[in-house]
Amino acid sequence: MTFIDETGVGVALAVIHRELHTSRAGTHWVMNAYMLTLAALVAAGGRLSDLYGRRRTFAAGLTVFGLGSLLCATAPGLTWLITWRAVQGCGAALLIPTALAIVSQTFPPAERGRAVGAYIGAASVFYVIGPVLTGALVDQISWRAVFWINVPIACAVGVIVAAVIPRDIRSPRRERLDLPGLATSAAGLAALVIALMQGPSWGWSSLPTVLLYVAAVVLSAAFTLTELRRPAPLFNLAILRDTVFAGAVAMVFLVYVVYLGLIVFAPLFLQHEAGLRPLMAGLALAVALGPIIAVAPLTGRVVDRAGPRRPALITGLTAIAAFSWLAIAAPARSLPWTVPALLLYGISVPAVYNCAVTAAQNRVTDEQRGQASGIITSAAQTGATIGVAVIGAVVAPVSDSADYTTTGFQAGFTTCAGFSALLALLALALPRTPSP
Repeated sequence: MTFIDETGVGVALAVIHRELHTSRAGTHWVMNAYMLTLAALVAAGGRLSDLYGRRRTFAAGLTVFGLGSLLCATAPGLTWLITWRAVQGCGAALLIPTALAIVSQTFPPAERGRAVGAYIGAASVFYVIGPVLTGALVDQISWRAVFWINVPIACAVGVIVAAVIPRDIRSPRRERLDLPGLATSAAGLAALVIALMQGPSWGWSSLPTVLLYVAAVVLSAAFTLTELRRPAPLFNLAILRDTVFAGAVAMVFLVYVVYLGLIVFAPLFLQHEAGLRPLMAGLALAVALGPIIAVAPLTGRVVDRAGPRRPALITGLTAIAAFSWLAIAAPARSLPWTVPALLLYGISVPAVYNCAVTAAQNRVTDEQRGQASGIITSAAQTGATIGVAVIGAVVAPVSDSADYTTTGFQAGFTTCAGFSALLALLALALPRTPSP
């Protein structure tokens, strides 16, 4: 569900933008309300799975996500839609790290690359289905159907969870969730994202924007001090002292910056500039996401045998080529010129992600697995949130305007190419050899 929603809503944004008569900033908030709450709470989701059990946490997330989807489908206007998207993000924050923790805990290090690859590959099937299904629903019914469809899926998954996932074993020692750490991290991230997204309309040097940046810095410092003093912190900062783990987490962050740059702004470009219908835009996006199904498990096997550095470097360089191609081809406003770049993306960025996640998971113990998954997923969703905000500001530098421009999209794709270059540099810090 979360995978379908993540890629599918991007295809619906152009229609939501038109039918609800929103500004470009308002359109971007439909995506980023979800991403912001997901990023702010996903580490807590990983921690809750450690404290209260994988099955219980997964079931709670499923309930919240399904309810949020129902409310989105019936939202009377933009403000309510953004609000209920935030509720969806809360549910996803419980679902995503718990699922990864279940997979990672089940397999030993020597097989974890293939397991993570299979997990990513299975998820990728739904990533690919997402834009095509959404495009068809928007074309034939309404953008609201994109959210309605999650409700029966949530019910079906709930039945499967009850039948398949073992009951949680009650832990004799129950720690508390780090609420001060959660509050300072969530507030700091929210301040930064609001400043980035509203800066174009408020003015980058306006008092509200500057105050939000100051608040983000102060809250981030407070979060760090809080975590260093807590006996059971939300983030175990000792894990981040491992340079390989920290570098891999930074790569995951950047992967999701460019990932959201593609799934949000490529469909908008294809519909606004190339004149495609939502279904055709969804099919074009599926070209970028389709290769993940084969690339993810293949990369997992390569990482298990040869280590993560070389494949991450090669695919990072390929990602630079993909976004550079998109930027160069943008003035043509042509689907045939765009498709090869989307295909290059599909064989590169997912492979980098697999390399980074496997390298990070191989640096922690089983007891740290849930928290490490929370950190990894938090980095991913924070990258996604920052990606929408930063690239959105580049694509639409005057947010109160209702119109997109080819020049704006070209600048956005160029920015993604720059982030991909940082990815390739960070790949050099990954281990040369596979884990034992």
